Amino acid sequence: MAGVEIGIIPFMNTSETCVTGSKEGMFCQIKGRLSLLIVLSVLLSTALGSLYQLAPDGSMASNLVFLGTLIPAIYILIYVVLELFKKKMDGRCLNIVRHGLLLAVGMFIFPITLVSFYKNGMTLGAEMKTLLSLSIFGIPFIAILILIAVIVGVVKSYIKKTPAPAVTA
Repeated sequence: MAGVEIGIIPFMNTSETCVTGSKEGMFCQIKGRLSLLIVLSVLLSTALGSLYQLAPDGSMASNLVFLGTLIPAIYILIYVVLELFKKKMDGRCLNIVRHGLLLAVGMFIFPITLVSFYKNGMTLGAEMKTLLSLSIFGIPFIAILILIAVIVGVVKSYIKKTPAPAVTA
């Protein structure tokens, strides 16, 4: 049983070992990615908000405050729903959520990289600002899609599939 240890936040999944290939292993990976996403969304919105407060246009800073409160709330909601209904959800839905969370983690790479460039005195061109804006506003879009996938998985688990009547010829 090879496992991978995942854990960021002390109250979420620090000593649990994820066993790959099982439903419990998928939950372990999902919880670890959710922990990482909560931390990333709070820290990134704080860093970007401080950068945009230095700029003359303060409208982007207010959008980032919204991002910094909405996104962690969505990920915490996903965590709570998954904990409540984890025994009912099927593996296919969990796999979609797991991959969606990995995509969500990937969405943070570009903004974090650009924040480090900006802090080191590099200026951003129009193309880079556009890519940064797309990535920043893609983060909540992905979070909402993951939440929808979780809700669909919960609803789907409660819909009883009745077998189709046998057709005799």
